[in-house]
Amino acid sequence: VGLKPGKLKKNKSVLIIDANYGIALDPKPQIITFHKVHEKLADITSQNNGKKPRILRSGMLICLSNYKGEGKGVDGIWRIVSCKNPTEGKLKLDLILPDYIKPKSKATKYFWENVSLKTLIQERGLEILNRSLTMS
Repeated sequence: VGLKPGKLKKNKSVLIIDANYGIALDPKPQIITFHKVHEKLADITSQNNGKKPRILRSGMLICLSNYKGEGKGVDGIWRIVSCKNPTEGKLKLDLILPDYIKPKSKATKYFWENVSLKTLIQERGLEILNRSLTMS
């Protein structure tokens, strides 16, 4: 951000944003960067016949079920740590159990790194939980 007309260009500076806003699941999964979020969401909504897309963001809770195969113990509630697009078209998530703040090491049973979004949707019954971590 900053190469186009605006305050940053006037100051001859740029701002590099490496985090993503999230991942829109509808009509097809795609990354949403932090630059011009409203425009991107409006575009995705129009592609989705005027219906707002489901969005995965850092901090959200998801529930996984129907897991078949290795790695038992992944069913249950997970919190999204980050949304990634390491290679074009292969969206990934980092997940952690909701009662942990951050992993002390990445090789633990409560932290799941670079999980394929496609696999979560097709094989693990991904469900977005609309719950807060606090009581209301």
